[in-house]
Amino acid sequence: MISIACSDSAHHNLAEFFCLNPFCKENRLSCFQCLQTNKHSEHMKDIRKISEIINYFETIQNDCNNLLIQINQFFKQLQTNIEKLIEGIQYKYNISSSKLTQLKGEQISKAITSFISFQDYEQTLLNQLKNNTEVYNQKLDQLIQDLQLNEVDYQNIELQKQFRYEILKDSSIKEEHCFAMDFNKDGTVLITGFLSGKINVYNFNQEKLQLRQQLKEHKSEVYCLVFMKESNQFISSGVDKIIIIWSMNNNEWKVQQILEGHTSFIYCLITNIDEDLIISGGDDKSIKFWKKNQSSCFFTLNAHRGKVLSLSLNYKQNQLISSAYNQKVILISEKQKNETWIVKQQLQIDQFARRICFIDNCTFAFQYEQKQVICIAQINEVDQSFRKAQEVDVQGGQTCYFGFPQKFLQSKQFLLNKNGNYINVIHRYQQNKFSSDFSINFETSQFWGTLSNDGQYLVTWDLKSEQIQIRKYMQ
Repeated sequence: MISIACSDSAHHNLAEFFCLNPFCKENRLSCFQCLQTNKHSEHMKDIRKISEIINYFETIQNDCNNLLIQINQFFKQLQTNIEKLIEGIQYKYNISSSKLTQLKGEQISKAITSFISFQDYEQTLLNQLKNNTEVYNQKLDQLIQDLQLNEVDYQNIELQKQFRYEILKDSSIKEEHCFAMDFNKDGTVLITGFLSGKINVYNFNQEKLQLRQQLKEHKSEVYCLVFMKESNQFISSGVDKIIIIWSMNNNEWKVQQILEGHTSFIYCLITNIDEDLIISGGDDKSIKFWKKNQSSCFFTLNAHRGKVLSLSLNYKQNQLISSAYNQKVILISEKQKNETWIVKQQLQIDQFARRICFIDNCTFAFQYEQKQVICIAQINEVDQSFRKAQEVDVQGGQTCYFGFPQKFLQSKQFLLNKNGNYINVIHRYQQNKFSSDFSINFETSQFWGTLSNDGQYLVTWDLKSEQIQIRKYMQ
């Protein structure tokens, strides 16, 4: 018996039926609770029990194999005719000098007559082959589009294993309002930032959190935490407008440096891969660029008209995307030789973007405010500008809050994204196609969290439970 989750994650049931109606707009996989709400009611004759799904796929597979046999037969016949044409041309026009000396006068005369017309024959043949090939390819392209072959990842499908993030109930701890958290590189240390301004440093061992140190340098809410991956340091920022660089000294975390320059709250904070550049955005509508070991900001980008909500650098480290509150545009800025940054493109969007994240150098994702879709932008090869390429349906749509940055894991090829009351996991498949495969409903939009760098652990704090909760990746 195959076990598949119902398409409606709110039902928390296994799918019991699947729909074969070609015009159905509902999710194909349903539980009994779905049918009770009149889903598929107009075409119940097309509903099948989930126990029949394997036989259904096997039947289609057999039909597919028969189709492939026929296509191969057509191809072989075409290939045979092309080979005959090639052999005929070689026989008629390919006369070597050694063979020429063996021909009689009458044969040479016929060869000359034949060769005189070769150029006309060559042009006619090439034109016919070109025209027929173009028509043939156009028809094949149309067949591919009609079959929607490009919309399914046939190479990767392999009836993927169901996965989930399962809560470790014995690992939860009660805590005050938490706005930010991050893991160190190997997932053994978790830092959390709170409403009071404190930062807790936990050891994460055997799936348990053990408080190691409490830091109280910030005077008010901590909104951003970023653990360095290549050095034993992390950075923090928030309502008090400062950025603090923390370093380990004598087995304790201590302030190494304080960066001042913002005139209001700091909402987003990132570093480059080398971790010698810090970029911050905030309520003062500015994006500031800082070098470690320098006390002042060396460049400010004042291009947004609203508070800056989200930042992301591409993997080449030469492009920065940014979004702002109540501004229906994403700015794409490029690094210059003198280490300044200029806006190269303004991508117009339907609603302001809460969160943005580069997937690779040519692709990024962004989350609209109060919409149940996540958008994928891709670069256009002709003019090298980004354009919205696709929308992926996700759970959520409620009013959202700042923080909880998107995170894309290369190892698992998925994007973790907060939308309203939900966390959504969006997988990337071949041909850059995306699909939302898992979601968690926190029943409140006031929750924040992070993902370990290997994707094994999801840690969150939410207003409903008032707990730091740990979930483990399970298959």
